[in-house]
Order: sequence, then structure tokens, then C-alpha cells
Amino acid sequence: MHDTPSNAVPATPAWAQPLVDAARGQAGAIVVALLAVGAVLVALAQAGILPGEGLAGFIGSFLCLYGALVALEGGAFGGLGPALRARLRRAVASSGVGFYGLMTLARFLQLELVDLVDAVAGFDASRGQVRALLFELATGFSMQSLMNSIDAFMWPVKLMGAYGMPVAGIVVGATWALYAMGARVFPNLHAQIEAEDDDAAASA
Repeated sequence: MHDTPSNAVPATPAWAQPLVDAARGQAGAIVVALLAVGAVLVALAQAGILPGEGLAGFIGSFLCLYGALVALEGGAFGGLGPALRARLRRAVASSGVGFYGLMTLARFLQLELVDLVDAVAGFDASRGQVRALLFELATGFSMQSLMNSIDAFMWPVKLMGAYGMPVAGIVVGATWALYAMGARVFPNLHAQIEAEDDDAAASA
């Protein structure tokens, strides 16, 4: 792992340093909280209690993704950790850089999960369905995934269009605040997230 570039993470104000130090000491609890809250939001969305493609699922996906990155950076999953971390970082790099890339990937994963649940619920084992499924598995290509990718890259526009500027501003502000705080608590992770695509892949 590369050392953190000096310009990758903004300096922590003196008044905030005790809070950052305390958060670093509770990294495990933070990961559990991120994954637990994110999973609950996603589950409620998928259960139909909250809209599956709405804000709850989007925010839940972001929390789960960020929690997974932090957990992997901390050595979770033993020997599988480096490979999983590299794969996730490549996925983030292909979605964009930094906060935008994380939000884009979170939106894509949210849409993919919604489609997967719908596909499983509506699967009728007909020859056409099986053939289409085998083709997607063999080629790794899905037209729906392509559409989801386009939708995910447009998440700021979609968010403002669906919920208006005030709600979109609150969502972006809250998730950005979490991301900005994380940049001080987990500087190495954020230096990698915010690197250019080639640098991120090379440092995996």
C-alpha cells in the first residue's frame, strides 16, 4: 500500500483532532454501524416498506459500500481481503473518483439489487429466460446493467429531479459530511479512493 500523498487529505483542525483520534480507536464499531444501518435501509427498501429505488435504498447502499471498504482496509476477510479490496477499488475507480465515484457505484449496486430481486421473483424457467440468463452469465453483458450504469452516473440529476433541490442537498450534504469525516479518520483509504483510475489500480 502506498503512503498517503500529502495533498490527498485536508489538514484536520485542532479542535476536531480529539474526535478524529477517538473515531480511529472505534474503527470496528464504526464499520459495524455503517453496515448495520445500511443493511437495514436496503432490506426495508427491498421488502417494499420503503421504495426500492428511493432514497433509503440509495443511502443504504452507500453506507454498506463505504463500510465494506473500511472493513477491507482494516484487514477483514483474512487472505481474501486484498483481492476483494482491489476489486472494489477498481469498481470505484471505473465509476469516477472520490465521493462521486462512491455514490455512483452505490447507486449502480442499488439498481442491480432491485433488478436481481425482481428477476428472481418473476423467473418462470422458460427456455427464453434460461437462454437469456446463460448468455448474460457467459458474456458478462446485460442490457439492463448497461442502463443501470447510465442511470448511476446521472445520480445527481436523478436525485434532484425526483426529490427537488432541498432534499437532494440534504442527502448530498449528509453523505458528504460522512465522507469528509472519513477522510480524516481513514486517510490511507481516501487517498486511494481519490486517486486517478490508473493510480488506484496500480496501488491495489
